[in-house]
Amino acid sequence: MLSSRTLRLLLILSVTLNLAIAGIVAGAVLRHPPPPDPGRGPAFGVYDRAFSEEDRKALREAFGREAPDFRKGWQAMQDDTAELLTTLRTDPYDAAKAEAIFARQRERGGQMMALGQRLMAQRLGEMTPPERQAFADRLAEKMERDRHRHKDR
Repeated sequence: MLSSRTLRLLLILSVTLNLAIAGIVAGAVLRHPPPPDPGRGPAFGVYDRAFSEEDRKALREAFGREAPDFRKGWQAMQDDTAELLTTLRTDPYDAAKAEAIFARQRERGGQMMALGQRLMAQRLGEMTPPERQAFADRLAEKMERDRHRHKDR
């Protein structure tokens, strides 16, 4: 049997990991936090910054066609997080309920991430070899800049 301290640490780790995943997914899908600008759509994480504005626009349009109810999914993620806050503040703590919330978020986030990755792969496939090389160069530059920025912290 795990001690209450160990369980608490595991819960904190689990919540942190799941919130990080939700943050990554949200960051990969949204350019700005809600309320979203109707002219804006999903972003694609570090890749987004390496795409040209024309590519980002094409990806947002493709995402809108493929996932027209995206904003409902994003709202559901926020609703789940609110439900998790209630669960965390309830005594006794219901670990099964928290796990169910995380599972819903993971499923929804995984679907959005898979769609975004599929659309990026398609867009990259539409590029000429020199365009893909330029994208790769910009991506490497952005990743190197991010690595140095995080290393300096």
